[in-house]
Amino acid sequence: MMLEKILELGKNIAKENDYNKLFGIFLKGTTDIANCDAGTLYIYKERVEDGELKKYLCFASTINHTLKQYGGLEGEKLNLPPVIFSDTNASSYAGIHRVILNVDDVYKDDHSIWMGPRKYDSITGYHTQSVLVIPLIDKKDDLIGVLQLINCMDKDNNVIPFSKEIEKIIFSLSSQVAMILSNMLLTNDMEELLDSAINSLVNAIEAKTPFNALHTNTVTGLCDLFVDYLNKNSSEYKFSSDEKDVLHMAAQLHDVGKIGINDDILNKPTRLATRIDYIRSRFENLRLQLLVNKYEKNDPSMDNLVTELNSDLEFIENVNNAPFIDDAKMERINELCNKKVLGVKLLTDEEIEDLHIVKGTLTSKEREHIQEHVVKTVNILKDVKFGKKYHDSLIIAGQHHELLDGSGYPKRLKGDELNTQTRILTIMDIFDSLTASDRPYKATIPVEKAYGILCAMVNEGKLDPKLVGYLRGFIDELLAKYGNLDGKIAKTVLQIKKEEKELKEKEKF
Repeated sequence: MMLEKILELGKNIAKENDYNKLFGIFLKGTTDIANCDAGTLYIYKERVEDGELKKYLCFASTINHTLKQYGGLEGEKLNLPPVIFSDTNASSYAGIHRVILNVDDVYKDDHSIWMGPRKYDSITGYHTQSVLVIPLIDKKDDLIGVLQLINCMDKDNNVIPFSKEIEKIIFSLSSQVAMILSNMLLTNDMEELLDSAINSLVNAIEAKTPFNALHTNTVTGLCDLFVDYLNKNSSEYKFSSDEKDVLHMAAQLHDVGKIGINDDILNKPTRLATRIDYIRSRFENLRLQLLVNKYEKNDPSMDNLVTELNSDLEFIENVNNAPFIDDAKMERINELCNKKVLGVKLLTDEEIEDLHIVKGTLTSKEREHIQEHVVKTVNILKDVKFGKKYHDSLIIAGQHHELLDGSGYPKRLKGDELNTQTRILTIMDIFDSLTASDRPYKATIPVEKAYGILCAMVNEGKLDPKLVGYLRGFIDELLAKYGNLDGKIAKTVLQIKKEEKELKEKEKF
């Protein structure tokens, strides 16, 4: 019977991937094998406080059948203060000295480390008697945690000492769990290292493009929150923790290629950008020459040319910043293309091309150059060893400008060639671009209008109709909680993610 329990526990701890759930599985299994009334599993933690390294044992899971107290058995966090790592308590003593403590009766042992159980008994009315404390040590001799079992029971539920046989069995299982936990923590550390490296790269890119400095982190936050919303509210979309992590990584990576894009194009705020300064200078020179001609040749008609020149410059400056060029404006631009004053063309070929941009700030060539960032993303990261888990992240990042009807870029993929995670990233990338308030070359589009644009793209066959449908509920949930979001999407999402991160860091301890 005991052998079956040992084998079952060994199988369960070997297949569990969530170390939070592993805590409960291990504690339940060992208390069952040892046939004891209570137990606690502590995890060893370190953190720097006021420049000093502090050491603690944090409660991972706990059982007390007599008091009917159970916590952390399903992976939930325990809101209990950590135990200070010192020689003054049994669990810490075992961890510090790497020793097993096995006492028949804590009330008959003179060691001061048993003051804790006695104090606990006086508060709760419980009676602690036999105790087995085993440190969890990995193969590097690093302390991972401490297991404490209380009140071993015989078949008649009388408290008895923990036998040497039970001690050896629990120690063996503890060593196995210590190695599994060590590997899990190492994997977690490696993922955090990869995530921090990607974050540093993202920060470098967003510093390069101040006009959309929050874009990557906002899109990543939107993807994270939307996946959580789908997991909670949809029947057809369910994402595992790993699948969510893959999308998170893809969102962080999706604009890495912008590091290889010309800054002048990437950050082009208006149609003419810096060329407007050359035009102003050219017009000023012509204005001065007209005034010179007026006085030298006593020709008052020069005043009319100066007035006309001023009007042309005012029009050009207006067009430079206009969100859209209508037919009337385009007609006048065409008139200016060949206009000369004193034999000098008012506009160069490059300036004419810029002024012919109907919407936005980029010429077709400049837009093609920026679109190369998707290919550059793949080329820059193709040799990075993302591992099996994150293998698809780079693929998703490289497809975020593809559309379901095949009109996207760079590969004109369509339909089933684009998986759900790619479709989500595409939607969130467009949604943030529409609603962003940090782009000087466009006005902030209200959330409702932005959603309407996404719906229009659905009608054109470009975006996934089901996902955009769920986006409606996601937006409504944000509106209900945070109020008007016009111009505030990035700020709201980043604040939510900051709070989640702070909570996660707190729970880690």
